[in-house]
Amino acid sequence: MIPACLLTWMLFAIPDLHQLWTFAGRLFTEYSWSAPDFQRHLQQYGGYLAAGILLATPYPERLWRRLQRTAFGTIVLVIIFWAAAYAMAAGQNDPFLYFSF
Repeated sequence: MIPACLLTWMLFAIPDLHQLWTFAGRLFTEYSWSAPDFQRHLQQYGGYLAAGILLATPYPERLWRRLQRTAFGTIVLVIIFWAAAYAMAAGQNDPFLYFSF
């Protein structure tokens, strides 16, 4: 599924045909799956990977059902809301993928 997402994404993200073929060639070679790249990306995004794996289990829902009607649950929701609002405001100047067309 991930290679399919990368292939369809690159059609929109890379307007130059030569760069498109270069990206596709590097995507499916043995050089693209080297250990230093994995280590660097795991250090940079390992926390997100761990959070995604943890949040894909049923445990967060069970925890939320316990905290749903408490004051602590309300505080957690307010913190999540303001963190999301801050993240959207901080990323406001980033160019969106589809604006390049």
